[in-house]
Amino acid sequence: SASVNLSARQLRDPGLLETVTEALRMSGLSPDRLVLEVTESLLIEDTTSGARTLEQLKALLVRIAIDDFGTGYSSLSYLRRLAVDELKLDGSFVEDLVSSPVSVSITGAVIDLAHALRMTVVAESVESVGQLDALLWLP
Repeated sequence: SASVNLSARQLRDPGLLETVTEALRMSGLSPDRLVLEVTESLLIEDTTSGARTLEQLKALLVRIAIDDFGTGYSSLSYLRRLAVDELKLDGSFVEDLVSSPVSVSITGAVIDLAHALRMTVVAESVESVGQLDALLWLP
């Protein structure tokens, strides 16, 4: 699969759907192998328009990910309203997993929530075996 970050400007671009469709056509990439990543702060800035655009992109069968989850406002209410397939946990969640029971609890709760919403979870910035082991023991 291929992951592409979308900026606020790109998400507001009325030609985004056409651009994505053309890129898929030219590359031959199956739409379900394309992951478009948006940050949670970008979605909070314009939830209505952003949600509409994400739904249109989902109609193309591409996957949508929230990148750097946990660095912004982390509003849980928009998670249930948005067409999101993947939650990418910010590295700050992973950083203290080995030394902080609170980090383990919070990270486990976020993973549980994402799984309950049928999202894939990706942990960013896993840099040690201890962090990996801690993540593997979480739900």
